[in-house]
Formats: sequence, C-alpha cells, structure tokens
Amino acid sequence: MSRYYELVVFTAGLKDYADWILNDFDRQGFIKHRLYRDSTKYRNGVYIKDLSRLGRDLTKTIIIDNIEDNFSAQPNNGIPIKSWYSDPHDRELDRMIPFLKSLVSRNTKDVRGDVKNFKFQLEQEERRKTYSNSGKSQSTYNAWGVR
Repeated sequence: MSRYYELVVFTAGLKDYADWILNDFDRQGFIKHRLYRDSTKYRNGVYIKDLSRLGRDLTKTIIIDNIEDNFSAQPNNGIPIKSWYSDPHDRELDRMIPFLKSLVSRNTKDVRGDVKNFKFQLEQEERRKTYSNSGKSQSTYNAWGVR
C-alpha cells in the first residue's frame, strides 16, 4: 500500500515497545512516520488518536484501528478492523485493499464520505454473517469488491 499511501503507525503503545515490534515488522521501511502513546489524548480510559496531530489534510487521511473509540475524534476518517492475535490466517487488511485502491484510482477529493459508506458495508456484511439462517457466508460483493 505504500505505493498509494503514506503509511503512518499511530499506536497507543509506548515508544520502546512499539519500535521493537515495528523495527522487526517493517524491515523494508514502508512506514514513514510513527506516533506513540504520548501523541494520544487519554480520556475515560481510552487513548484517543487525534488525527489532527499528524499535520495532514483530513480529507485525505484514513485510520484503520481495532478500537473504534481510538478514532472518536474523527469518526468519519476511521475504519474498524478485527483485532489480530497471532493468527497466521488473518487477512482483514487484505479485505480493505480494493476499497483503498479505489479511492486512489477515482482520485477521491474527500475520503470521509466513502469511508462512512465502506463502514456501513462492513457492518451489513457482519450482520449477514451473524444472522444467516443457513450458517453459510453469502458471496455478495459490495461496490469495492469486498466480500
């Protein structure tokens, strides 16, 4: 994705611990910037990641996080993702690639409306899985090619 986006890690983790993980994870240097716990706002037990701290145009900024409260300062910029816990078969980020590429190919001026629609699609998909009578996942695709 670094071909299409500036990749930034914004973590509620402490710098030493986060760097230890990220240095191993990103050996090729795709992640251009890192923000840590000291860049968050702690409120009501939540480390809020205020995207204005990035100094980037928020019409072009997306945060993908496993805790929706973390992007509560700019909810229309945030996409929730399932938590990852050492699952070698986890492909949650891969599921987002068609959507993320489509924003670039369409030269989207303001990502927030598309992010809101994409989140709605993801919520609908989860509801279909949860309430499916047959127990089989449905093979429907949304506008971004995400099943």
